[in-house]
Amino acid sequence: KPTYFRIISLDTGEQIARIPGPAFFMFHHINSYQSKDNKKKITVDICGFDDPQIINEFYLDKLRENIFPSGAGYLRRFEL
Repeated sequence: KPTYFRIISLDTGEQIARIPGPAFFMFHHINSYQSKDNKKKITVDICGFDDPQIINEFYLDKLRENIFPSGAGYLRRFEL
């Protein structure tokens, strides 16, 4: 299934766009900003994973093993 980016108006709080993207899982937004020269361009940086399997690495029994999670996230930039 695709990931959907939902663009929300800062003025009204209403959704103004829903943009499909490739499927991925993420924990953290790194950065996002609206272009000064093109008000319709939004850049979003995330730390992503190809699937949600990384969640299994954070169960308490796994954490007690003192083994760093094996799944490495990747930096990904989307320009919407």
